[in-house]
Amino acid sequence: MKSTKNGLASALVSGLRLEAVDMLGLAMIQVAIYLIVFAVVGIAVLTGSPEAADFGWPGLAALIMGVLLVFVEANSQFGTTFTLAVRLGRPRRTALAGSFVTCLVFGALTLLLTAALDAIWAIAFGFQGQSVLAMVPLWGYAAMVYLPIAVTVLEQAVAWVFGPKSMLFFLLIFLLVCQLPAQLVEDGPWAAYGSAVLAVLPLVLPAIGLLITAIGLRVLLRVDLKL
Repeated sequence: MKSTKNGLASALVSGLRLEAVDMLGLAMIQVAIYLIVFAVVGIAVLTGSPEAADFGWPGLAALIMGVLLVFVEANSQFGTTFTLAVRLGRPRRTALAGSFVTCLVFGALTLLLTAALDAIWAIAFGFQGQSVLAMVPLWGYAAMVYLPIAVTVLEQAVAWVFGPKSMLFFLLIFLLVCQLPAQLVEDGPWAAYGSAVLAVLPLVLPAIGLLITAIGLRVLLRVDLKL
């Protein structure tokens, strides 16, 4: 038991050390997108459109980019780092646990950075606009960190079984999910179901996340990685 714990701790430490530079680079991308949107909003306010600051567009940009970057990090972990660790002789369970925890750490740090950027925007504009993160429920924070990782685990598992082209299926699902909010707003065709969908999301999303994680991890533990 002690050796297993030491192996997992070693996998986590080495994974974080190896990913530190990449994580910093991804964080800089998030900050860069935030600054671009911040500058656009700032110019709009200074040129006579103060209503441009009524919504937290810079914070929203940082939030969306942060979620996308968690996807990027998770794909790097489960698509490359995990396979390389197994090739170098590390047990699959240890390699998977190391990659999973590394992704969770990156997701938590990304969320903290998003909160800091959103606070900077609010301070810069005198708290006159809405904070995007303030409108997100507590379960939404966990979903933003965990679901991209869970989906990536299943995505990589399916890719190993059915080939890289199977990822097009996940791209299609992603595009459909992106269209869902537009269908549930007041002017959308499914507006009547909007409140019902929001009511079940705190129950449905964790269940979906656990299910697809369990399936993906089981496949990655058994599939032939063709090392």
